[in-house]
Amino acid sequence: TTPIQYRATSEEEWMSKYEQYEFYRRTRFVKMTKLDNALSCWLNKQRLLYRNGLLSPSHQKLLQKYDVFDESLKKKDTTKPSVTEAKVHRAKWMKKYEQLKAYKDAKGNCNIPKRYPENQPLSSWCWNQKTLFRRMQQGFSHMPEYRIELLKRIGFEFPQQK
Repeated sequence: TTPIQYRATSEEEWMSKYEQYEFYRRTRFVKMTKLDNALSCWLNKQRLLYRNGLLSPSHQKLLQKYDVFDESLKKKDTTKPSVTEAKVHRAKWMKKYEQLKAYKDAKGNCNIPKRYPENQPLSSWCWNQKTLFRRMQQGFSHMPEYRIELLKRIGFEFPQQK
């Protein structure tokens, strides 16, 4: 599988956000109460990068000064999931995919409503695929290409990039 990819930010952009955060922390003294949305998103992204072992050591050091990272965020084992875990995950995904194909055969399309009492887990799964795809386009997630191709092949509609 391909590793998670994030939109690269320049060092200047990163330092600008860090300085905003630092100013916020200095002026609010204790823990954060309410950050503006953009700064909050940036901080959550830093935590995600840290958890996935992708945050540079220099950035880690700067942010650790403010106890940004809970040590439970750091992956204990940075190796890939076991082959068994990957197979189980793939099998679960394929089971939902087969259910979606059956839905298409019965209804003629893949447009499952968000609230679908006949099979709410399948509906949730479809909406999750759309969300994963959108987040992948934004550079915050990863979706294997073979899954995108399988879904497109049966007429699954992904959200258009804005």
